[in-house]
Amino acid sequence: MPGLQRGLSIFALFDNETPSLSLSEIARRLKLSRSTVFRLLYTLEQFGYLAKTRNTGEFSLAANVLSLGFNFLCQLPITQIAQPVLKTLAEQAQAAAHLVILDRHETGHVARVTPVAPLVSNLQIGTRRPVHAVASGRMLLAHKPEEELIGLYQLIRDNSSPIAPPSSLKTFLATATADRNRGYAYSRTAFEPGLMSCASAVLNHVGEAVAAITVVGPKEHMDAELGEKVIATLVCKAASMLSVQLGYQVAKPGR
Repeated sequence: MPGLQRGLSIFALFDNETPSLSLSEIARRLKLSRSTVFRLLYTLEQFGYLAKTRNTGEFSLAANVLSLGFNFLCQLPITQIAQPVLKTLAEQAQAAAHLVILDRHETGHVARVTPVAPLVSNLQIGTRRPVHAVASGRMLLAHKPEEELIGLYQLIRDNSSPIAPPSSLKTFLATATADRNRGYAYSRTAFEPGLMSCASAVLNHVGEAVAAITVVGPKEHMDAELGEKVIATLVCKAASMLSVQLGYQVAKPGR
């Protein structure tokens, strides 16, 4: 068994149920001698792919393994990475799930998954909306720094829209802050009567909002059958899951 194959075989031994293993256990599972495994573990530890716990002497995956996966994900379009997340969300919410990006003063729908349900939104990939007028756009604005929001506010005012922008910059900034603190935006859609939307931001490895995940569905279903709290929880979970896949590290309590 070549050295590279042996190293990859070691990585494959770790999962959620087995986050750490001893040298003896790794040797037993791979059916290799302890001396051979020792050399492999030493090399992987030196290069930052494995970490050794001081108290137990067991090994676990280290940060450089994550970097390998992150480098791979960086080569994939976000729409491709998002598809499984959107599919799960659409099935859970029984409503259309969309991935939305910001393009100057507008949002653009770049991915869409619909469930097997009698009534779903017919918003298609390529749909564009004024950023301030939709829940997904509000969440993309919510994570922008203030100086960028000031520029975007002027851009929105300079471009005609059937939905008037907030009456003042102060209101515009206050809405962005409230949406960011809440973690999601939930509102009646201004362009599709009878529909509600709920959105949360997707963050990359440096905490920038690169997209938003939104669910759009009939008001009766979103309000009466699910309710804001339930739908917001599903959407925020999906956005968080996609953010982690893009390298975002969720802050732990107390930090």
